[in-house]
Amino acid sequence: MAGYIGWMGTRLVRKAASGLMDEQNVEHDRRVRALLDAHVGPNGPPPRICGYHNLRHRHNGRYLWVDFHVNVPGQTPIRDAHAIASAIEHEIEESFGEADATAHMEDCKDDGCPL
Repeated sequence: MAGYIGWMGTRLVRKAASGLMDEQNVEHDRRVRALLDAHVGPNGPPPRICGYHNLRHRHNGRYLWVDFHVNVPGQTPIRDAHAIASAIEHEIEESFGEADATAHMEDCKDDGCPL
């Protein structure tokens, strides 16, 4: 019985500490990456992007905060780039319900960019 209580106590402390240390939820990371990966390259659904990086997400109670950088072709007009960012942000927010997604736009510096 003492072993079980110790095991449960360790799990409880670990769960509480992970929230304080901004540990990312693995399932949410998988879902956000799947949404973003779907838009990468010429075969993805619109809006299409060259890639993404610096993905960060965390919970604040029930609220999910997502922040990431999106690469678009360098010749994309700023108005179109912001429309792409808004569409992807909206898709993420709709997928998670109570969420706030923020995309930072960058031009694609890769010469072999598929777009």
